[in-house]
Amino acid sequence: VLAIALLFLSIDDLDGFPDASFAATDKDEGKPPLRVFVLVGQSNMVGHGILSRVNETTGKQMNATLEWLVTNVPDEYGKLRQQEGQDETNVVDLIDSSGMAYDEMTYTKRDHKTQWTIRPDVLMACNSRKLDDLSPHATTYGNLYAGLCAGDPGQEDQQVGPELGFGWAVGDALSDGGDSPVMLLKIAWGGKSLAVDFRSPSSGGTTGPYYRSVIATIENTLSGMKDKSFPKKS
Repeated sequence: VLAIALLFLSIDDLDGFPDASFAATDKDEGKPPLRVFVLVGQSNMVGHGILSRVNETTGKQMNATLEWLVTNVPDEYGKLRQQEGQDETNVVDLIDSSGMAYDEMTYTKRDHKTQWTIRPDVLMACNSRKLDDLSPHATTYGNLYAGLCAGDPGQEDQQVGPELGFGWAVGDALSDGGDSPVMLLKIAWGGKSLAVDFRSPSSGGTTGPYYRSVIATIENTLSGMKDKSFPKKS
């Protein structure tokens, strides 16, 4: 993990964010800010914890997986799994940006089923996490649950990263049941360096391309929360 930053936006900036059911519609002053936590890093931030894996010999759930923790330590981790009667659907918008300019992106929407608890009070957005994808915008977003925005491309819903524990912690501490929203913006690629890839301008020399992408992704994602970058859930 390289850095976790905290930004504040007006709750009005939630207009247009998918599934922002708690967003205020009135314009009264004194509304709480949207707390935006920016999570940046390489492979550890990408997240390679295993959600579930069965031992092929014994047929039992292997330890050190989230499924094992939820089953064997339910008092602490049972909350991470859907309880009976909870909504299992999370609308996640995926942006197909391959070969297209930022202002020409197209959108596809899917109703995603998950066995893991969805946090309606914790919003989540992230980049594609492809090693050479420097596109300056978020490609996936929704409400936090185990597996969202984790793993390398193709490993979604199979792995988990630090966003899960961090998101639950700040959601519990700050969201006030959804009245004071929290958002995580995760930007990560595996196998990158501070000296070259994430090199900041203050370090001298050539500014790293991944540093530049991080800054551009933050600016584009947050500025796009009221336009087509964040189409409303239908």
